[in-house]
Amino acid sequence: MKHLTVVFVLALISQIALSGEHSVFVGLHVEHLVSGKYTEYRDEPKPTGELRDGFWISVYQDKDLNDGFTQNNQLFGYRYAADNFSVSVLTYKNSFFERSFGLTFNKLHRFTSKLTVEYGAIIVTGYRKALVNDNKNDSMDQTPMIVPMASMSYIVFGDTALTYTNMAMGVGIMALEIKI
Repeated sequence: MKHLTVVFVLALISQIALSGEHSVFVGLHVEHLVSGKYTEYRDEPKPTGELRDGFWISVYQDKDLNDGFTQNNQLFGYRYAADNFSVSVLTYKNSFFERSFGLTFNKLHRFTSKLTVEYGAIIVTGYRKALVNDNKNDSMDQTPMIVPMASMSYIVFGDTALTYTNMAMGVGIMALEIKI
């Protein structure tokens, strides 16, 4: 029975591989569509030099979110697209400069031979609830999140496309995608 299952799975994978498009992508630019700063709860609070009610006041520092180009986001991944859906696996440096990994599932609409639009969700790891919610009392553990997303891709030449993705957490990502 095990051998029959292995043969079936291999046959299914080979059919999927033949029926769809495979591509790789790399992030070109990331921007945050919300506040450009976050409170860094991973570090100890810094003394302000202010004395209030007999106690020295310390505060957590605000830092800039990880906006910018390829060296900042280090986004790269693999995408499989069929007639009406796509699946991607990816990794990147998240808003808080930590490595994240994601798996996307999207509904795919091909409007023209060059323009496609997708919407769905990404299951992503690597985010700390305290940083996302800007609340030091929340968990500092990295936990998986499911985040809605929408994406638009335009083929600029041959097998190369520019893609813009917006994730519900207020992040816009420009990427270069190449069919393989």
